[in-house]
Amino acid sequence: MALIGLTQAAFGVEAIYGLYQPLQVDPTITPALLTTFVNANHQAGLFLLGIFSAGALAVHMRLQGRTTTDAVLVGRLRERRLAALGALAIQGAALLLSLSRAAIVALAVVAPVALMLAWRNGPVPAGRSKSRDPQGRLWLQRAALAAGLGLLALVVARQGAWAELSTLWRVNEAETKFRIASDAVALIDLSPVLGVGRGAFLDLFPAVDSRPLGVVHTHLESAPAAMLIEWGPLGGGLVALGLLWWWIAAVYSTGSGRHVSARRVALCGPLALAIHNLADFNLEFLGVAAPLCALAGALSERRGFFRAPARPAILVGGLSLAGAAALALWAQPYTWQNRTTGDAAVLAGDMSPEAAQRMRPLDASLHILLAQRALEIEDWAQARARATVASELQPANSDAWLRRAHAARELGDAAESASSLARTLATMRHPPDLDLTRYLLGRYPNAEELAPLMPKELAPWTVVMESLIAEAPAYAAILAAARSQVDGREPPVLHMQVRLALALDNPSLALHYARLLRVLAPHEVHSHLLLARALESQRVPRERELQGDLEEALAQGLITEPAQIALLEEKLLGSYLRDGQPDALARARDLLPRLLARPGDRAALQRRHALERALAQAGR
Repeated sequence: MALIGLTQAAFGVEAIYGLYQPLQVDPTITPALLTTFVNANHQAGLFLLGIFSAGALAVHMRLQGRTTTDAVLVGRLRERRLAALGALAIQGAALLLSLSRAAIVALAVVAPVALMLAWRNGPVPAGRSKSRDPQGRLWLQRAALAAGLGLLALVVARQGAWAELSTLWRVNEAETKFRIASDAVALIDLSPVLGVGRGAFLDLFPAVDSRPLGVVHTHLESAPAAMLIEWGPLGGGLVALGLLWWWIAAVYSTGSGRHVSARRVALCGPLALAIHNLADFNLEFLGVAAPLCALAGALSERRGFFRAPARPAILVGGLSLAGAAALALWAQPYTWQNRTTGDAAVLAGDMSPEAAQRMRPLDASLHILLAQRALEIEDWAQARARATVASELQPANSDAWLRRAHAARELGDAAESASSLARTLATMRHPPDLDLTRYLLGRYPNAEELAPLMPKELAPWTVVMESLIAEAPAYAAILAAARSQVDGREPPVLHMQVRLALALDNPSLALHYARLLRVLAPHEVHSHLLLARALESQRVPRERELQGDLEEALAQGLITEPAQIALLEEKLLGSYLRDGQPDALARARDLLPRLLARPGDRAALQRRHALERALAQAGR
C-alpha cells in the first residue's frame, strides 16, 4: 500500500490506481499521501501495525542469526533483516506523508519502547561468545541505523508532516477534538447501561453539540469514548478492559525464548494503534480492523483460556462471519451513506413516510423533508410536528427552524413563529438564498420589525446582512444602524456600514465610519483600504490625505503580512498616479520596485504590471 501511494505521488496521480477518484478528498488541496485508502488518517493506523511488524521481523532475523553457525543461513538472514528494515523505512515515510497527527504522536511515544526491546540481547548457544561483533561496532551500527531513520523522518517531515503536527499546539485545533468528545459524553445519560447503539451518534450528537460548526460528525473520533457511548459503560467498559487485559497478558506470557523481544516489538503495533484511536476511529474500517485481528490472533498466548481445538474454532468462526456478512448486507441500504437514496425514494413515492420514519426515527434531515412535504400540501399541524422534531434533534439546523416558523405562522401562533424565525437567523452559517431574503423583506417590510429578531452573535448577523446588502442596501443600513446603537465598537459592523454608505452614495457618512473603523482596528488591512475608498469617493477626492494615511500605516508597520502590505502599496501607487504631480510620480517610482518584489497570485501580478505600465506612460 505504501509503495502504491509513493508511486502515485511520484507520478502525480490524483486517483487511486489512476482509476478511482475519491469523492470525499480533493488531492489538489490535501497534501497527504494518497494510497489505496480514501482517508489518509485511517491508512496511518495500518502503517503503525506494519512498521512494528517489520521491526519485529528484523529483530527476529538478527537474533536467529546470532544463534546459528551456518554461514550461508547467516547471510540469508542478514538479507531478510535488511529487507524488513527497508519495509520499516518505506512504511515510516508513508506514515509521515499521511500527515496524521495522532499517528505520528503514537509512533513517537511507542518507538522508543520498541527500540529498547529490539536492542536487548537474546540467548546465546553454549560454547559461543556473547557476540561475534565488538561492542563498539554494534553500537556504531545502531547509531547509523538511528541516524538514517532520523534523517529520513526529517526529510519527509519537511514535506508537510511537521507543519501538520505543529497544529496540535494551536488551542483551537486541540480544543475541538476534546470538546466534541466531552460533549458526546452527555449521550450516555440517554442509555446508561447498554448505550445508544451503533450508528446512532450521527443523529444524536447535534442535540448535545455545544458549539455547532456546520460539520456532520458521522463518527466520534475517539474509539474508547465511542465504546462507552454506543455500547454503554457496561458493554463498552468490559470490551476496553478486556482488550487491555489481552495486551498485558500477551506481553508477559511470551516465554523466555529467542522470540520474546521480536514478539514484544510486534505487540507495540497494537499499542500504538490504541494510542492513535484515542483521537481517531480507524477501527471502523476493515482495512485496519482485519489486520489488527490477524496480528492479535498470531500474538495471543496459546495456553489456558486461549487454547481451542482447530476444527470447532473454524466452524464457529465461519458461522459467525457468515452471520455477520448477512447482517451487513441486510443493513447496508439503511446505513448513513445511503440516506440520500432513502430520501429520494420518499420524494418519488416509492416509500411511505411512515416506513421511512420507522427506519430512521432520529434522522433530522428526514423530518425536515417530511415537514416540507406537509407545507406543500398545507398540512400545517403535521409540518409543525415534523419541524419541531427536527429542531430538537438538530438545534443548529436553520432549515428546521424556518419550516417551524412558517408552520406556526400559518397556525396563528405569532410568538412561536417569531422565536423560530429568530433561531433560523441565529443558526445561519452561509448567506441565505434569494428566496429566503425576499421572504424576510416581504414578511417584515419595516426594518425596525426585523431588528429585534436579528442574531445577537456577530458571525450569523454578518451572514444575514450580506444577503440583505445585495438585495436591499437601504434596508440593511437601518439594521446596521440599529446594532451600532447597542454597541458602536464592533469593527465588522463599521466595516459593513462603510460599504453600505458607499453603496448608497453617501461619501461623508462613509468617511465618518471609515475613520472610526481605522481607530478601532488599525491592524486590519481592510480598515485602511476602506478609508482610502471613502477618501476617493468624496466629491473632490482627497488624494493627499489618502496618501498620508497609507504612508503612515506602512511606516508604522501596522500591517505585517506581505500580501496585505502589497494591497496598501497598490492603492498608494494608484493614488500617486491619479495625483500626477512630479513629487508624487517620484515617490511612485521609489515604491514600484518594492511592490513588484512582493509575492502574489496571477491577478495581483497583473494589477502591478498594469500600474508599472501606467507609471511609465505618465513619466513620458
